[in-house]
Order: sequence, then C-alpha cells, then structure tokens
Amino acid sequence: MHPQVFLPNHHDAWAPVLGGGAAAYERPWRAALATLDDPPELDDLRDPDDYLRPRVFRIDDPRWRRACAAHPRA
Repeated sequence: MHPQVFLPNHHDAWAPVLGGGAAAYERPWRAALATLDDPPELDDLRDPDDYLRPRVFRIDDPRWRRACAAHPRA
C-alpha cells in the first residue's frame, strides 16, 4: 500500500523558547518528500487551529482511486 497523505503530529512548540515549532519542520519534510518518486500529500497540522478543525476524507475522492488501482485486492 502506498500512503497518499502524510500527517505529521506532535511537533508543535512544546518548548517555544528552544525550538521553532511546526514551522521549523515543514521545509525539511517537504524537501524529504520531494526526493520520493510518488510522494504523499503533506497535511501539516499546526497548533492550535488545525487540531480543532476536523479532518474529513471522502472515500469516493479520486485521489484514493489511484492508490486502489495500483494495489488491487487479491
């Protein structure tokens, strides 16, 4: 199975004075994903708004069809 979405979590400013929080991770993650042949979508969760917003994925979305076609059921 090939991941379609990458949802990193637990990377926000747990030590605001010492680290850059979620924003500091986004560029390195995007660079790492760009090295993959077929990278997943990056859905970067940011505190506090993104954690309060529901994540909804429709099973009939065309992007999931690509993954199913590449890996048919046995």
